[in-house]
Amino acid sequence: MTAAWAGGRPLAARGWGPRLALMTALALGVSGGTGTSAQEEPAASEGTTGATGDTMVLLRAAGDDITAVSLFPAIAAAFLDDRGATGIRARPAQPPWTIEISGNLLSGRRIAVLVRGSSSRDAIRELGRGEVDIALAAREMTADERRLLAPLGDMTEPAVTVPLARAAVVIAVHRDNPVTSISFDQLRDIYIGRLTDWAALGGTPGPIHAFGRAVGAAARESIEREVMGDAPFGPQVRDVRSFSALHDLVAANTGAIGYLPVGLLDGLKPLRIAVAGYHARPDDYGVASGDYPLSLTMRLYRSPARTAITDKVFREATSTATEVAVLFAGFSRIKPQLLVPSWPDSIPADYREAVHNGLRVSVTIHFPPDTTEIDAAGSRQLDALAYYLRLLKVSAEKLRHIGFSENTGDPRENARISQQLAAIVAGELRRRKVYAGEVLAFGATLPLSSDAIPDGRRRNRRVETWILP
Repeated sequence: MTAAWAGGRPLAARGWGPRLALMTALALGVSGGTGTSAQEEPAASEGTTGATGDTMVLLRAAGDDITAVSLFPAIAAAFLDDRGATGIRARPAQPPWTIEISGNLLSGRRIAVLVRGSSSRDAIRELGRGEVDIALAAREMTADERRLLAPLGDMTEPAVTVPLARAAVVIAVHRDNPVTSISFDQLRDIYIGRLTDWAALGGTPGPIHAFGRAVGAAARESIEREVMGDAPFGPQVRDVRSFSALHDLVAANTGAIGYLPVGLLDGLKPLRIAVAGYHARPDDYGVASGDYPLSLTMRLYRSPARTAITDKVFREATSTATEVAVLFAGFSRIKPQLLVPSWPDSIPADYREAVHNGLRVSVTIHFPPDTTEIDAAGSRQLDALAYYLRLLKVSAEKLRHIGFSENTGDPRENARISQQLAAIVAGELRRRKVYAGEVLAFGATLPLSSDAIPDGRRRNRRVETWILP
């Protein structure tokens, strides 16, 4: 068995972490298949996408490069194993593809899945043009993209997408850089071009060299949304097409700064993001709860005109084996779950006391800036929260909903808003036939993001749900 590849080299050799190599090993198994259909050829009616020589290409997928080189090869290998293939391995593919995952049937025919790492935006467009069977995205499809793909059918159908995992995006610098933390305002000023010397952050004097992903990459869109607001990247920012290239540039430049998924930091130094003295961590607690402000939601998209092959791949993507692969890769699960608190010392004492010995439900309800209305995203989250609480059968006296607000400048107003938000969530749960529990208000005491931009205020206007002993 070989590991998945990026740029023609094994991911493990590129320092993408032993957990990723282990995850791929678990998903691929030993280099043999255990499927039950070892003597079957793939039927044309199942939607095969082409053949080259003795190789039958069953599926083509492209998009977000972290999904393309981490989770999806494991899903593709399990799919081929189920088809009865043996000797399954991943290796570099001929351009424009990045990875070929292939195996052999007893008949001697080789079957394969081709994967290309690019960007979420490119993949969604390629899905619309019929160039790929599955788009690998690290975000939800936008309304404009759904309209673009409307000729394929209704892209709002639940069956067209499956979420895989969440991954934290961290700000990284050269390992010799003495700076340890950065604020949202400082980070925005760096990428605007207003802050240009490390001395302004307490570092060694010298120019700051900012690197980022190219337009269309989900990680860049996360930085634009959570950090930049309406401010554009300055002309000094160097765009990079892949995370592996971005990693190498930061590793080779003592004055560099960039942003990468947490599992791709080998040899780099992550910076803590400080908001009012609080550092939300890019660990499973911070990412699964939504407290950590920079994260990607990796998901698959397909045409509403489903095929038997994409059905099988989607089933594999939602399997327990894939959930295990997600954890070994260092990502966070999508499904609602109970979280054991993981906090820095800077957490407020009264908040710590309010949830003492409690477990947090990972579903956090966020409200749009300057409103108490529940938008579509909030409604979906409330549905998920209600369903999960019904499964847990938690009594009302053990439930606690804690509201937070943005900082209006008036502590009393902050407390009023946070109380109102928590009461709204409790009421919505009652409407969904769930015990509401106690409501607490913490105002603006624990901001997660900057109030200077709309998405920051939305992240701060939130309600957590806790289960107490």
